[in-house]
Amino acid sequence: MKSRLIFKSPLLNLIGLMAIIIAVSVSGYILKEELKPKEPLRIAISNWIGYMPIVYAKEKGWVDDSDIELVWTASLEITGNAYDRGLVDAMFATQYDYFRQTKEIDSQMLFATNLSDEADMVLSNTNIDDLRNSKNIILNLELNSLGETMFDSFIKQYRLNKDNFLIFDRSQLGITEYDYSNKKAVAIVYPPYDSILKTKGFCELTNAKKLHLDVIDGLFVRSDTANSNQEVLIKIKSAFLKALDEADKNPYDFYTVVKPYIGNISYTDFKTAIDGIAWANRTNIAKIDEIAKKQHIKQFKQNR
Repeated sequence: MKSRLIFKSPLLNLIGLMAIIIAVSVSGYILKEELKPKEPLRIAISNWIGYMPIVYAKEKGWVDDSDIELVWTASLEITGNAYDRGLVDAMFATQYDYFRQTKEIDSQMLFATNLSDEADMVLSNTNIDDLRNSKNIILNLELNSLGETMFDSFIKQYRLNKDNFLIFDRSQLGITEYDYSNKKAVAIVYPPYDSILKTKGFCELTNAKKLHLDVIDGLFVRSDTANSNQEVLIKIKSAFLKALDEADKNPYDFYTVVKPYIGNISYTDFKTAIDGIAWANRTNIAKIDEIAKKQHIKQFKQNR
């Protein structure tokens, strides 16, 4: 015979009924939350060629739309701002953008995409001696990012007067589209935008390597996001490396897939740029670890 729990007091019966209703409601809510589709990770990304393997991987379906959502930005400065304000969960950026985040944000590098070496460049349509003796020199760069750090190192190394420069914050595309007619100018860019400026009479004066700047590009993620999304993050890294292999094997296919995201860049310029990148998986990983340790960059570690 089944037993039933019956209270003699109507009040106790009412309380018991309410407890059952609350328990059922809570159980239903928990079940609903468990069945609710997980939101994709929002990743801020600019159109630097070094970040394009993740675009190729996404276009090929190696990472699902349910895994990640790429949030496109016009510059690394905007990328950093979006990350800082919590509009995205992760960002493709340099460690200099990582360092500029508020101290309240606990972040880590999921993986390095490349070492900058000679990829970040200072270009000009005049020479160093002329820059020392000129005023009102146009300086186009991305402020609040690596470009600003490079400029500070550049004027220090070549003993230039910062007051002689008119500083403008522009995206890489904006830098190439600027009208430099009859103007002395300096531009801080990365491939393939350097090739566009070189057709306008610009030459390379120096680069990050010559300025003794150890620059790492990578995918940076909030630590709480990393801890709760390890499976997806590992999948992203694997897809990125797989896409990088495809860039080696089938460079033209890679180019055609990512071309809509990088602007009107010729295949020749694209190939030159991508071949010149010091990819992390082809570089001494120990060097990246050394830089990360020296600069106190927290690196992602998979829970075992």
